[in-house]
Formats: sequence, structure tokens, C-alpha cells
Amino acid sequence: GLDQSPSSWLVEYSKTGRATCRTCDDRILKGELRAGNKPLFRGKPGFLVYRHLRCAAFSSDVRSASDVAGWDLLTEEDRAT
Repeated sequence: GLDQSPSSWLVEYSKTGRATCRTCDDRILKGELRAGNKPLFRGKPGFLVYRHLRCAAFSSDVRSASDVAGWDLLTEEDRAT
């Protein structure tokens, strides 16, 4: 989960297809790769928001893919992209 990663980001496959990308406003389809984070709201972590992996701009605490929670759960093909 999010709390076990050195960064506040996670990557996973969309579970339901109901989430909307906070960058492009398009729906994130079920099974599609998505990146999630909890942006600060009034100084505290807010709700988990999702973006397409291609739309995500990771924060400076992400130096490599292994810094993102869930990276190790992706398929080898997805880890290579």
C-alpha cells in the first residue's frame, strides 16, 4: 500500500474502470495502469486521486520505479515500459 513506500505514489491496475484521470479527465479503463497519490489538503494527506500512468508527473521523492508502491506487482512487460 501507499504507507509502505518511501514516496506517496503507487501504481496499480485499475480495478473497476470508474476512476477519472485528474490530468486529462478521461476515464481510466478497468485493467489499465494508473498512478495514484494523496495530495496535501490543508497540510494533511487528502483523498487518493488517480492519473493514467502516461499523465502522471511524479514528485521529486520518486527517483526510480522501485520508489513507487506496487511496482513489484506489475507484469514484467509493464515494468519494461
